[in-house]
Amino acid sequence: MAFGEDIRFLAILTGYADCQLIFLDTSRMRAMATAVLGVGATRVSISPKDNHIVAVTGDKMLKILRVHETSFKSMGDVININHAQKFIDHAWIEEGRLIVANDQDTVYVIQQNQVIQVIDNCFNMNNDGDMSTSITALAVFERGFIIGSDNGTLSVWTRDDDDDDGISIHFTFLRTKKPPSIKNRILTL
Repeated sequence: MAFGEDIRFLAILTGYADCQLIFLDTSRMRAMATAVLGVGATRVSISPKDNHIVAVTGDKMLKILRVHETSFKSMGDVININHAQKFIDHAWIEEGRLIVANDQDTVYVIQQNQVIQVIDNCFNMNNDGDMSTSITALAVFERGFIIGSDNGTLSVWTRDDDDDDGISIHFTFLRTKKPPSIKNRILTL
């Protein structure tokens, strides 16, 4: 479930099998729109730019929908992305842009239903086998976003300063913070 920026609207996903999306107006305590999504939806969020736009991700699911009267209308398919993959998490970033992570450790930056940046090797690690990471979470801050992994590694990405035209946007790797090794944790106890 997710609240809109003004806390007036609430988007809810019900269960994994036969998943239903419900959009509530909490000030009136009534459902404004409902839709049956089927199997696979795991995450929902409301756009901070327009609280009548929601994103839904999950197993083979990436949808951007607009609340229209009493139902949801698709805002079209995201171009340049394979929809037959498992999307782990997503988050809205400035100006209605969306970042989406999949289970193959790839992050997509989406603007106006088009992928504008693909980030592979998002933890910026060498393939030396020192650490296995899988994306588990995304978090947004004013100048970028943080990618979290199942083993505690964090990767910070910031918006390029060149992107002041307000139209294009690009993110650059800043740093990765690995958790201390088990050996180091035992030594510090």
